[in-house]
Amino acid sequence: MFSLHKFLFVIFTFLIGQCVPRSIEDDESFIQNPKYTKYDDLVTLFEKLESSYPDLAKAYSIGKSVEGRKLLVIQIGEGIKQVHPERPSFKYVANMHGDESVGRELMVYLAQYLLLNYGKDDRVTKLVNTTDIHLMPSLNPDGYEASKEGSCESLNEYEGRNNANKKDLNRDFPDQFDRNKANDDEYLFGGRQPETAALIRWVLSKQFTLSGNLHGGAIVASYPYDDSRLVIYPIPRIRL
Repeated sequence: MFSLHKFLFVIFTFLIGQCVPRSIEDDESFIQNPKYTKYDDLVTLFEKLESSYPDLAKAYSIGKSVEGRKLLVIQIGEGIKQVHPERPSFKYVANMHGDESVGRELMVYLAQYLLLNYGKDDRVTKLVNTTDIHLMPSLNPDGYEASKEGSCESLNEYEGRNNANKKDLNRDFPDQFDRNKANDDEYLFGGRQPETAALIRWVLSKQFTLSGNLHGGAIVASYPYDDSRLVIYPIPRIRL
């Protein structure tokens, strides 16, 4: 059986262990002219990757934002057209706050890096052959499009940070402690933002072995069940 600790080690070593000697040079041609990836560019890129790597990549959407933008995901794995229940399944979600864009670009670059280096780099090849990887660059595409490029501070009334309904998606999820209500659809989805509801349905529909949610603005590693006890948010069901 695939050890969870081993899986964690493989994923995070892959992402940050760039000091490991390589027998070949990585293909990083996609970052020769780095820029922020707008929504339309992301749609085009995912379509191109799926077309260029039909056996390794599949683009799909888990729903739509308030303004109708697709919540895009790219799935990467060897034999993508078949189901592989024996493989651990991993998902990364970024850009929940629209003005936190570094995680979004990391997902865009990671997708290209994995596909370009498959069959060339042993570590990448092994990871793609043995893991079902789902990368979601943006849960908040409306907020991202509303953000001001070059500004490190949120705009007035948190425009860009929040979704188009001015809601903070990171504080729109059910209370993790009310386990007796975990199967109550009204509790899970009632009053939720469309982006939040789409993510909940996605998580419930797939048996992900491990998940990661990328934010910006601080160096913090959060884990269940953590909470903020210094700030009171006007959202029901949050217990501080």
